[in-house]
Amino acid sequence: MTITNNNLNDLSRLVSKGRIDFDVPLSPLTSIKIGGEAKVLVQTTVASELREVYLYCQDRGLRLFILGGGSNLLFSSRGFDGVILRMVGSEFAVEEKGKTVEVKFPAGYNSHLAAVKMTDLSLTGFEYMYGLPGSLGGAVYMNSKWPKDDFMTADVLTRVDYLDKKGNLSERDKEGLKFSYGYSVFQDEEGIILSATFKLDKGDREVGRKTCREVMDYRRRTQPTGVFTAGCVFKNISVEEKDRKGLPTTSAGYFIDKAGLKNYRHGRLLISPVHANFFINQGGATSDEYRGLVKTVQEKVRQKFDVELREEVLFVE
Repeated sequence: MTITNNNLNDLSRLVSKGRIDFDVPLSPLTSIKIGGEAKVLVQTTVASELREVYLYCQDRGLRLFILGGGSNLLFSSRGFDGVILRMVGSEFAVEEKGKTVEVKFPAGYNSHLAAVKMTDLSLTGFEYMYGLPGSLGGAVYMNSKWPKDDFMTADVLTRVDYLDKKGNLSERDKEGLKFSYGYSVFQDEEGIILSATFKLDKGDREVGRKTCREVMDYRRRTQPTGVFTAGCVFKNISVEEKDRKGLPTTSAGYFIDKAGLKNYRHGRLLISPVHANFFINQGGATSDEYRGLVKTVQEKVRQKFDVELREEVLFVE
């Protein structure tokens, strides 16, 4: 449903502690810098305020999208005729549990900053998030994975505070949730991750900092840095598919590279010469260019390897 002036006035009254803006460019809010304007952007640190906006949109049939740190997604260049809702926050809570520590973060907390803060506190378990763009809520939602080893966000997750589509608040333990590579049960639900609690170990600050440096060095060697990307565009294939088809790897980047597409240009997008599973916006790229490049890559890889690459980056129209 198209947002009316009455809707705008109602939303303005609901947001008293956070911030509400209208006709907001979305490209600066994403890591790939693509997107038109959003009719409304609401940013708040207050869960009750977020809940009121969420329920209002549900009741009025207004389009709603929950935005984290802006990685692993891009918006249509035509814009978003709805409400973008961001749960922001800079405070975290630490509780000691014997030899381990539980740390509760708001969903909007930056993943890289969390790794820095935890390392400074001599806590281990977040080092692989060093250099990771986006928010912790997004990392839980996508179950973000460290590419070198087997670490996934859910490995250190304990529980999540969650707002369901009916407006009910609940604390959900990890044991009752489903996670796998690039997947969490939250992708199948309509609701909002408000905060996440993680279980970390006590460790040595300098050892942690050394690990963070190694993580960042690996990122710089194997991924494009200092450029505008959304992260890995496609998911790796499963081990089962690799074995069934007699392929040498599960890596989506490998298939794109061997299909002759590394350093391939499409409009103002470039397939990274460092890692072929990254699309680089060289300035002013559009969502149509992005969708066209996705289609080209999928077709070329299908023709050469009989592999159907599945998208990892979320496209919001």
